[in-house]
Amino acid sequence: PRESDSPFPPFETPFEEDRILKVSQDGEILTEISVPKLFYDNDLEALLTSTGETIEDRMVWDRELIHLNKIEELSADIAINFPMFEPGDLALSLRKYNLIMVMSPETCKIKWWKIGPWLRQHDPEFSRDGKIVVFNNNMYRMAFGKKPHRDKSRVTIPRVSNIIEFDPGTDTYRVIYGGKNGEEMLSVIRGKVELTQNGGLLITEFEGGRVFETDDEGRIIWEYINR
Repeated sequence: PRESDSPFPPFETPFEEDRILKVSQDGEILTEISVPKLFYDNDLEALLTSTGETIEDRMVWDRELIHLNKIEELSADIAINFPMFEPGDLALSLRKYNLIMVMSPETCKIKWWKIGPWLRQHDPEFSRDGKIVVFNNNMYRMAFGKKPHRDKSRVTIPRVSNIIEFDPGTDTYRVIYGGKNGEEMLSVIRGKVELTQNGGLLITEFEGGRVFETDDEGRIIWEYINR
């Protein structure tokens, strides 16, 4: 709140402090972890001031230190394919910094982090073959029009959102959907991807009002468009 002492200098209050919560079925908070504190405790304070925002007295900004838009838990049945991590580790997507990290909720140690190749990404998923699959929005909000259409992307913006598969062990990636003719999609904000049992993808193209599922060859099995 305003006028309180800031736990994260040089950022002055008031600001929003994103937190990770583990909640029981009865609604009891079992674990609570401050995401900005993760950066400070893991000597990554420099990342929080790397956006180009001027850090000065009476600065004007959006009061959001972190934009955490997804937490994904590494399940025990596939953890063996991620030798860098352990069951129960969490993948965090931090949109504001084009950043994905994996941390231990037990020790609060950040085990791995990566900026890009995704832009304003959402929804990292651990896959069974040891990769992290990401909904890559691949576009900044400057793609939006001005008033009165400031919440809609301009029709001239290329449809470049895609799904990326990233290997944290080799630091390599490939586009697994959205890189071919007929796969074009665009969601400047939001968007989700789920891995299906048959090796395909379930994708929410938020801004297009579209949900669709592919098979393991990338062919669309079904789609729904909210017109």
